[in-house]
This record gives sequence, C-alpha cells and structure tokens, in this order.
Amino acid sequence: MTLMQTRREGFALAGAVLAMVLVGAIVTGGFYAAHQESRITRSTELGDLAQYIAEQGLETVTANTKGSTLDAIAMNGHNTIANNVSVQYGGRTVGNYTVVITRMTEYLFVVRSTGTVTIAQAGNASNSTRTLSQVIRRRVADFDNQTAVQVYGDLTVTGNSNIIGADMSLAAWSGCTLTANTDAVTANPTSTIQIQGAGTIAGTTDQSTPLSANDFTVFGDITWQELVSMATNVIPAGTTISQIMPTTSNGQCRTSDVYNWGAPTSPSHVCFNYFPIIYVPGDLTISANGTGQGILLIAGNMNVQSQFDFYGPVVVLGTVDTQGGAKVIGSLFAYGGGTVGDAFAAGNMTVQYSSCGIKRAALGAFALSRGIPIRNRSWMDYSAVRNSF
Repeated sequence: MTLMQTRREGFALAGAVLAMVLVGAIVTGGFYAAHQESRITRSTELGDLAQYIAEQGLETVTANTKGSTLDAIAMNGHNTIANNVSVQYGGRTVGNYTVVITRMTEYLFVVRSTGTVTIAQAGNASNSTRTLSQVIRRRVADFDNQTAVQVYGDLTVTGNSNIIGADMSLAAWSGCTLTANTDAVTANPTSTIQIQGAGTIAGTTDQSTPLSANDFTVFGDITWQELVSMATNVIPAGTTISQIMPTTSNGQCRTSDVYNWGAPTSPSHVCFNYFPIIYVPGDLTISANGTGQGILLIAGNMNVQSQFDFYGPVVVLGTVDTQGGAKVIGSLFAYGGGTVGDAFAAGNMTVQYSSCGIKRAALGAFALSRGIPIRNRSWMDYSAVRNSF
C-alpha cells in the first residue's frame, strides 16, 4: 500500500502575511487610539485654559468695576466692560476675554465673560472658548436720609449758620435729579433745636420718630465697622489739618496722599472722580481752607475753624463744633456719643442737603460700591448655550 502525503507548500507564507496584517491592524488601532486620546487630552487642556481665561475676566471685571459704572447701565441694557483683553500664562499670551454686564434690576447684574484660547495648535489658532456668567448685587451704602442734618441730641444754630433742607447739585455734576420735600433737620423727639443770632434753619424739622445708634452706624448694607475697614485715608486721632487739596503724580490723581480729598468742583481735574473714605479714630480739627469729597468718618469730635467745603456724607460719632464759614454739601450725622446733649453747635457754617453729592460719594468710593456675587448659585457655565443674550 502506498501512503499519500498532504501537500503543505505555501501555508507558512500565508500565515506570515496574515500575522503581519493582524499586527499592522493592532499597531494602526493603537496609533489611532493614542491619537484620539491625545486629541481628547489636548481638547480638555484647551477647554480648561479657556475656562481659566474666562474666570480671570469674570473676577477682574467684578473686582474692579465701580458702582457708578454699574449704576450707569440702563435697565435690561448691556455694557461691554472689557473687550479682547489679553491674558498671560507661563510667560506668553494664551488668549483673551470679553466681559459684558447686563442690568436685570436696580441692584442685580449679570456679568458674562467669554474666554478664547489663541495659542497656535498645528499651525492654526485653537479658538477654544468658554463662557461663564455670574450674578452680582451692587452693595447699597445708604447715607441718604433726605435730610441735611441728623442729630441725636440737641442742635444750636448760631452766628451766620444756615441749615438748608432743599436739595441741590453743582453744575459740574452730570445726571443729577433733585429730590422734593426733603428735611433740614431730623432729631429725637426730646432733642432741643434752637436758633441764636442770625442763624437759620430753612426747611422742615422732623422729630416724629425716636432715633437709635443704628441710625448713625448702619447705612443700608454697610456698617460703621465695615466702612472703617474700607477707609482709604486714615488720619491719626487728635490731628489738626492745615492743608487739604487735590494732588497729582505723573498726571494721575495721587491717591496715596491722605490729605487729597478729591476735586469736587473741577471736572477737568484728574481727581474729580476720586472719592476717598476718610477715617479718623478720634477727634479731628480742620483749620484748612479748601475743598474735599467722599465719605468722612470721625469716631470722636469734629471742630472746623476754616472755610472748608466738603461734598458728601459726614458721620461724626462725637460732637460737632464749627466756625469760619465751612460748608457741608450732602448730609451731616452728629451722634454726640448717644447722649441728649449738645451734639451739634453750628456757628458760621452752612449745611445743605444734596442727594447727588451723597450718591456720587457712595457710588464713587471704589471698595464700597462694587458688586458682590449673590450667595446661592451665582456662577454658571454658558459654554454650551448658543445665541445667548
């Protein structure tokens, strides 16, 4: 019997080719998967970078936008606060942000920041974007009690002093609307209000409601302690000021000068829109002729012996004694230490109510008036929303 042998010529070659095809497929699949993973990683990295840029725009604009800027936005209106502002990271420009603020109510605003990555990827700009939004509320510093002088204790108007309740503004101030039916004096029902010599009180004296310490230390959302912590100009107790005037440095308003209190009557001056919060932790004597604006806080007694004009709210926790023809255009609070005694003795001084003077100071004081995020769910990511507001 003859044995038949199976022919196997060519099988090894076919097996080798098949193995090479399989290995090639595996390698190709590996390269493809690695490439996809690289693209996903790169896309995630660029997305995170775009979010970082958008967050920087959101935080920068929220922290540096004054209340006066927010207040100037019309209801349901928009204002582009920052447009294509470059962002540096790792020593190079990585992108830019654009921030738009929309006004929803009198005090609520939506801040929308779009961050765009502009660094090159494979020869082309990536243009990865993220859009973040935050709801902020403008802090309300309410010094406007619609009265020229608010006094806890007694008030004596002597000499040629005038307390005027009618609202007023300066021609240099724009956008002012006068308030009608304002008071000259607000005091406790037990306070003694008297006029001696040629002094006058022009307007209504309101003694219908008892006053408390909060009427002199709480101003809307802001307390006395918070105001003190925000003070830009701190003057030692017991100081006698002999010179107050706006100063400049390299063409800019010199805000480091504690005796620079702005230029309220000079629109062309670089300090016209500078509104310091001035704090004195004790008694203060002013013997300087000049002008100032902002918010003046005196923990002790105030004695004015010169022709000094101040525009804005003045809060004195001690007593007030004036001579020399000084003026306060805004409002003056005299607590007198909380005792029913002579809290305010006006001799040769004019105090006139000015809603615009108060508002300009409250909105212009940077730390005081900027918007703050609302407490619950203020931050949102709108990156996936197209054709949004």
